[in-house]
Amino acid sequence: MSCLDDASLIHKFILGEGELLSNPHLRVESAFDMVQLIAKKGGVVAVIKQNCEIASVLVNLSSPYLRLIHSVLLKHSFVPLGQLENKVFLKYEYHEIPAGYQINYTSTKTLWSKWYTQTYRSRKQAIELDILVLIRSAWYPIKNISYTPGEFFIETLAGESHLHNEDRVVWLNKIQVKPLQETLQPSPTQLPPSQELTPENVSTQLQLALAIRPLALQAFYKCVELQLTQEVKLGYYIVKLSNYKLAYQPNSESLFIADTSRGVVAKYRGEQVETATNLEVQDVNSWQAILVKLKSLDSQSLHLKN
Repeated sequence: MSCLDDASLIHKFILGEGELLSNPHLRVESAFDMVQLIAKKGGVVAVIKQNCEIASVLVNLSSPYLRLIHSVLLKHSFVPLGQLENKVFLKYEYHEIPAGYQINYTSTKTLWSKWYTQTYRSRKQAIELDILVLIRSAWYPIKNISYTPGEFFIETLAGESHLHNEDRVVWLNKIQVKPLQETLQPSPTQLPPSQELTPENVSTQLQLALAIRPLALQAFYKCVELQLTQEVKLGYYIVKLSNYKLAYQPNSESLFIADTSRGVVAKYRGEQVETATNLEVQDVNSWQAILVKLKSLDSQSLHLKN
């Protein structure tokens, strides 16, 4: 019989099929009301307490197998609760994952950033189902996340949860399945990376980005009319206006606006603002001026000048 690799043995241990199993690195042992996974170098890796109302696993945070067992546990819908026992073990509980969702275990700040950008386009709805959080052993949609320096307040139908920036939180997001036509589109040209979205700067930046987007799109289609756009890849267009570069892909509604000195200042997917950094009121004024100038141009006279 072939020897089980570490991942396969951990898999059987989590499913309760691993009693008395072992390989050169790990072994499973029963003791009283628990089953233990033990490393031959490093001691106890994880413990399953039997006869619990909700199936759970305690994982040793100092174990060299932490990353591997964490990955296997997530695949089997065991989620970390952030609860420590004896300051050594992190508790994982089994909670069924709804179809079409995937598990995330991140800082609260990361959850906020994802929630804000992903749900902004449809914020008029009372409740969004794109992201769910685990509250009192059930998955709830987020009604709102409010922020004060260093703290977040997550509001759901189960009440309000108070968390700090770097507190770890379990949440689900819908798996986005792209249409075949979109997946066949070539990737846009790489533009400079943007700064991280933070609660402190998001309000002003989003307001400016939302003001610029319709101006930039009107300018783009005016440039199409004037034949000033350049198709760098199939369905992907670039146009240079003043000190800006505008990149647009009509099929996916992906829009990038970059400044020659500041890099990407705004990035959109449809009506949703994905990135908004380093924007200034002057940017709005500049796009208004660009649009006015373009509207004053006549395609025929422009071609005669050239």
